[in-house]
Amino acid sequence: MIAIPRFPATNNENDALRVMKESFKKEAKIIPHFDYETIFDRNIKGIFIPGGFSYGDYLRTGAIAAVSEMMEAIKTRNKEEGTPILGICNGFQILTEAGMLPGTLLKNTSTRFISNWVHLKPENSINPFTHEIKSPLHLPIAHYEGRYYAEEEELTQMREKNQIALLYSTKEGEIVTDANPNGSIANIAGISDEEFTIFGMMPHPERASREALNSADGLLLLKNFLKIVEEK
Repeated sequence: MIAIPRFPATNNENDALRVMKESFKKEAKIIPHFDYETIFDRNIKGIFIPGGFSYGDYLRTGAIAAVSEMMEAIKTRNKEEGTPILGICNGFQILTEAGMLPGTLLKNTSTRFISNWVHLKPENSINPFTHEIKSPLHLPIAHYEGRYYAEEEELTQMREKNQIALLYSTKEGEIVTDANPNGSIANIAGISDEEFTIFGMMPHPERASREALNSADGLLLLKNFLKIVEEK
């Protein structure tokens, strides 16, 4: 089963639930933040942290959720059992605030909320979250603090360990400044931890799961996540 934690003011948990159940026919369940002990249920094999505005994005985006009992439980499951975790948008912000992924998410260089479609180039085929994805993906973004940042030394280590998985690109896969919607350093849109059990990204694959929604490219990323879940 895939657990989908719900924090106060998150708003993408139903999208995550729908794509797991309808597109992949997987058992999935939304778990309220106060029901954090459920995370230790042996039937839960993977965790999908959705987007939204957890705790109203007070202090910093994801900062309050990051120190919640729910995230402590999630951190423990991953540390002790390697339970795979996928964090989308606010979920990515929460994972960085919790110290489960390197770097941080800052305000967009435009200082405006961005809601648009972008193209993403898989950075490497070694990272299992982007394995066998060769062509640029077409996914939507919707964020105000989506500018990824990490110190140069940290970036070097991430490159060496194949943690950088997705880059903002042109439709043809060119990594250029004009393709970067929020000013993220090195055009970074998605990263993983060193063990390839945690993945965070700002674009929304669950909103690109059917051609009727403008793209079904998100299914490729979600399929890889579920493959990792099955192999654990």
